[in-house]
Amino acid sequence: MQAVIMAGGFGTRLKPLTNNAPKPMIHIANKPMMEHVVNLLKSHGINDLIVLLYVQPDLIKNYFKDGSDFGVKIEYVLAEEDYGTAGAVKNVEKIIKDDDFMVISADIITDINISKPIDFHIGKKSDATIVLTHVENPLSFGIVITDAEGKITKFLEKPTWSEVFSDTINTGIYILNRSVLKMIPEKSEFDFSKDLFPLLLKDGKKLFGHISNGYWKDVGTLSEYRQSHLDIIAGKINLNIDGEKLGDKNITVGAKSIVDITCDIENSILGKDVHILQNCKIKNCVIGDNCTIGENTSISGSVIGKASKIGANCDIQESILGYKTYAGNNVFIGAGAVVSDVCHIGNGAVINPNVKIWPFKNVEDGAILSESLIWSDKWSAKIFGQYGITGLANLEITPEFASKLGAAFGATVGKNRTISVSRDSHKTSRLFSRAMMSGVLSVGVNVNDFSDTPISIVRYQAKQFKSSGGIHVRKHPFDKKLLNIKFFDSNGLDFSSLGEQKIERLFFREDYTRVGSEETGEIFYPTHGTEYYTDGFLKTIDTEKIIKRKFKIVIDYSYGSSSKIFPAVIGKLGIDSVHLNANLDQTKITKTEREFKKSLKELSSIVRSINADLGIFIDNGGEKIYLCDENGDNIDGNTALTLMAMLVMKTEKKFQSISVPVNSSFNISKMAKEHDYEIIYAKNSSSCLMEKAGNSKIYFAGDNEGGYIYPGFMPAFDGMYSTIKLLEMLAKLDSSIKNEMRFIEPTYFEYKKVPCPTELKGFIMRKFFEKYSDENVLLIDGIKLIKPQGWVLAYPASEGAHFEIFSESKDKDAAGVLINEFSRDIESWKAERDISALS
Repeated sequence: MQAVIMAGGFGTRLKPLTNNAPKPMIHIANKPMMEHVVNLLKSHGINDLIVLLYVQPDLIKNYFKDGSDFGVKIEYVLAEEDYGTAGAVKNVEKIIKDDDFMVISADIITDINISKPIDFHIGKKSDATIVLTHVENPLSFGIVITDAEGKITKFLEKPTWSEVFSDTINTGIYILNRSVLKMIPEKSEFDFSKDLFPLLLKDGKKLFGHISNGYWKDVGTLSEYRQSHLDIIAGKINLNIDGEKLGDKNITVGAKSIVDITCDIENSILGKDVHILQNCKIKNCVIGDNCTIGENTSISGSVIGKASKIGANCDIQESILGYKTYAGNNVFIGAGAVVSDVCHIGNGAVINPNVKIWPFKNVEDGAILSESLIWSDKWSAKIFGQYGITGLANLEITPEFASKLGAAFGATVGKNRTISVSRDSHKTSRLFSRAMMSGVLSVGVNVNDFSDTPISIVRYQAKQFKSSGGIHVRKHPFDKKLLNIKFFDSNGLDFSSLGEQKIERLFFREDYTRVGSEETGEIFYPTHGTEYYTDGFLKTIDTEKIIKRKFKIVIDYSYGSSSKIFPAVIGKLGIDSVHLNANLDQTKITKTEREFKKSLKELSSIVRSINADLGIFIDNGGEKIYLCDENGDNIDGNTALTLMAMLVMKTEKKFQSISVPVNSSFNISKMAKEHDYEIIYAKNSSSCLMEKAGNSKIYFAGDNEGGYIYPGFMPAFDGMYSTIKLLEMLAKLDSSIKNEMRFIEPTYFEYKKVPCPTELKGFIMRKFFEKYSDENVLLIDGIKLIKPQGWVLAYPASEGAHFEIFSESKDKDAAGVLINEFSRDIESWKAERDISALS
């Protein structure tokens, strides 16, 4: 059998190690990653290899030549363009000789017995077989579900935690029948996971998955690179490591290496011609060929590249040093630091933790090198959460961090384009919005500065001002120490998860270019933006109905920027209104939970005392609203969403679709059947609701936390518009909130957090799917089990080591039974994994 080795990876997440070499040539245990792959193929009798090249091809060709030195035959093909994974294989169709062949990545580390999936593929007469494995964190991979025979029934590429339904993932190793190549277009971008496999599944082809045991790691990040070495040292993978095992301290030493007898070395791999001088301590390390370590130096948990020289009295902790790096005497290198190839670190220099140094750089004697941002663990791998970016102001989110983040966002948008920036009225938000702007301007992107303006207004104006996206900075509504940063696209919608990942990649690899002094961006201060918003607002409202009804309402602005705009809109609609907390007060825009409840209580009291029709609390960001009826009774978020959805169905007959989260009340689906409406379920996140709302047939979308969207005006949350739409619908029905609540059947919601280590989340989701897949389940956001007495939903939290469980039933006890059933499942499966680990 032939094998096609995909060796065209850029390795951008491994920068700066990949600045001078393509990813397949980065060394693992003193050999290029691709050499380990070639050795694996050869050990299973596969020695006819086609290597697909793209990035720095000569480095690979010069090392492997024709393959004869490695016991294989290699034919190289250089890609003309980046046609994607499947498109690249299509490009070599003419030189694939066999009916069945293997495709494997050159930048993985594995000891999987690949003969087993090959035999499985042939036995099943499969069109395509994906080699699968289980991993603790499946977010970076394609996850897969197979039936009892191994036939693939479902897969999803690079999910979020709420989308995870298994810990079984695609390893990037495939056995294919050459007939499937006919389904790949020539010279077009076409991917195996995103394009070919879904097409095979859709066309009913024989698409199988083989779950393989053994070690497998996609060495995609610097932390995974270092961890793969620790796994090799620990014996978790069977690799061909050059050298001789010595003593009982798990040491492998290459030929002609010399270690002084006074040294303390354990759990380490030393390459050839390594010299370690007196009194050194080396633990959990891989030292490359031709390295020299000076006396009294301590190195732990680190990878030292070939031909590097480390001086005396150094302390190197959990770091990576590239090829031919020199570190003088008394050097300290902190955990997580990466020093790339041919760098010179002077005597007494200090390299702070997590600092990255690009190739060919010199650090002077005695210098203390740190990032302009002092990294914290919070930002070590991921910065976006469920609500954008949230962190401790001036501690986790610093001005340096914000400037760098602005540069990454600007690079995502592109030079010479324009973005919008807005904020709330707090001085800290002003500080960080300006820091963000400095980063944006530094990469040649212009800024429309809207100052303290509600985000809904800035979203609406994105198209009017030809904005390519935007940033909104605000204090957290319920924690004074936290700052929240939101990003939106050119349509005013929250950035998609793919967009967030792109910003994160640029941020972490620092791969953006500062422009020259004459090319920096400009700041503009738009005028008439509020008038444009107000005009568009009123054009989509039945103003006559509202004016005729003569509403009397109470509004609490919670000291937010909406108070600058909304009173004028209300005045044009003949609404008798009482305005609470309508001045800007930066000291009061954040409320504790107790203060929030107190505000709602005060709102209710005033509604009752003046006999108002209803009360509205608008959050300080102007996006969400909280309701009380004419009796002053507060309406919880679940019931408020049901109320809004019901009013839409009653008043808008020409539309047939609304979108709500999968954890919304079953009353909504019941009402939808009565009114001939379609429910389109979404994940419980603002970005997903906005994405659904972008569908032209959807009239309304909303969540359980006071956020409502009317896409006919804008496919994003807007508390001011939601308030007026509520009044419009009540006016059309000549009704009140209290009266409409009679049509909503009472139900009971339960909510529970169940602790679960992050590394078990994928395993738990797989167990859920295996147990309940034959029942009535939805897999839109976690797993939702629907039963006659109600429903229960569980999904792994996107932030935090726990599962979130929701349930609803007409009976309070039944809701508790449902939530406890899922809770017991999780605890049982956690215990099962613990027992398995001990055995």
